Amino acid sequence: MSSGFLSADQARAVVAIAHRLDLLNAHCDRLVEAEKHILRLLSQRYHSGFSNTAG
Repeated sequence: MSSGFLSADQARAVVAIAHRLDLLNAHCDRLVEAEKHILRLLSQRYHSGFSNTAG
C-alpha cells in the first residue's frame, strides 16, 4: 500500500502504541512524584536528626 495512508491494521497498531506510551508516561509521573516524596522525607529526617545532635 503506497498511497501514504495507513492500513486499518497499521492504524490500530499506532493507536495501541500511543495508548501504551500514555500509560508508561503516567507511570513515570507517579514514580517521579514518589521519588520527590521520599526525598522530602529523607531531607526532613536529616534536618531533624541534625538539629537534635546540635542541642
